[in-house]
Amino acid sequence: LGAAVFFWLNAVLLRTIHQWGGVPYRFDALMRSTLVQASLSLFWTLIALVTMVLATRRAQRVPWLAAAGLMAVVVGKLFLVDLSNAGTIERIVSFVGVGVLMLVIGYLAPAPPKGGSS
Repeated sequence: LGAAVFFWLNAVLLRTIHQWGGVPYRFDALMRSTLVQASLSLFWTLIALVTMVLATRRAQRVPWLAAAGLMAVVVGKLFLVDLSNAGTIERIVSFVGVGVLMLVIGYLAPAPPKGGSS
């Protein structure tokens, strides 16, 4: 269920960028767009933030670890995709935005204790 919701939210984001950002709604055009790449990085970080905060408040370790895995994917994407040709505003905003959101995650959502329910 979580994966289906994740893919649906990404589809909604990509469709919104197509409508408002003027990016053609084709896979190759979307993946080449710096606007799409920056938006995905920030969106995935926001999803991880919400998941981690909820998991911390409910003392659920498994969703917190899944969100931490998503953050690892975001960091890898930042260095391999977003910063491969650094210089555009979208790439800079993506890098700084993810960094700030990671600081917020560290403050609001520490890892739940190992004894918590999952």
